[in-house]
Amino acid sequence: MEKQIRGASLQGILRFIENGLTPEQRARAIGQFPREHAGVDKISPNDLYPIDRCYELMHAISSAFDDEAERYEVFIRCGQFIADDAINSFLRLLIKFLKPHLFARKYGTFFRRAHTFGDVEPKDFTEHSFVLEMSGVNGYAYAAPVTIGFMKFTLEAMGCKDVQLREVLSPPPAPQTADRYRFEVSWA
Repeated sequence: MEKQIRGASLQGILRFIENGLTPEQRARAIGQFPREHAGVDKISPNDLYPIDRCYELMHAISSAFDDEAERYEVFIRCGQFIADDAINSFLRLLIKFLKPHLFARKYGTFFRRAHTFGDVEPKDFTEHSFVLEMSGVNGYAYAAPVTIGFMKFTLEAMGCKDVQLREVLSPPPAPQTADRYRFEVSWA
């Protein structure tokens, strides 16, 4: 089965390019991807698109930065931007009722709503922490920092304070193209 991503995620990435980068960074990024990817209005939020379209956008963003650590931080911001879009749409009502542990248990469902691939398994719950293991995401460049940004933004929107997330299997400056990630999540 071809790996695909929901249009809403692509729209979030494009909106991040438009609104989350400086003018110079945006110009460098836009210069790196085909013109048919430029318009948010040309992508249907509910349609599925080949993951290659996402990869092209991620490559375009990464090309605007020379330092891998800086890229990692930019993709965390991109994930936060995507989460903000999601919370202002399908997650709006849920966010009021979700608690962090339920969010962790449902994250795989949320992820699969936006992707036709990948598995997420929550585990090792304590009062203020949990672990998420993600697998089957090979080819999804920068999946780890985008996931960190998405989860951090969502947990903070739920009222969690001092949210800490770290990916322990492929932290930067390792190339962000692994098939498996392990996220350690905690909050005060």
